[in-house]
Amino acid sequence: MANNWNISSSLEKEIRERDKFCVYCGTEFTSTKVSKKTAASWEHIINDAKIITRENIALCC
Repeated sequence: MANNWNISSSLEKEIRERDKFCVYCGTEFTSTKVSKKTAASWEHIINDAKIITRENIALCC
């Protein structure tokens, strides 16, 4: 089952295990309860929502 961004469950799990820090600023992610500014958000490296690969999907704050 895919999420709202059509990222498969297995790929989402892989990315969340890989990315513990923002790909841009290096900030460690927190839960939204701690701070929405440092909570993880999905990012397409190449800005094309159709490219859903581990190389093009990352987490940022």
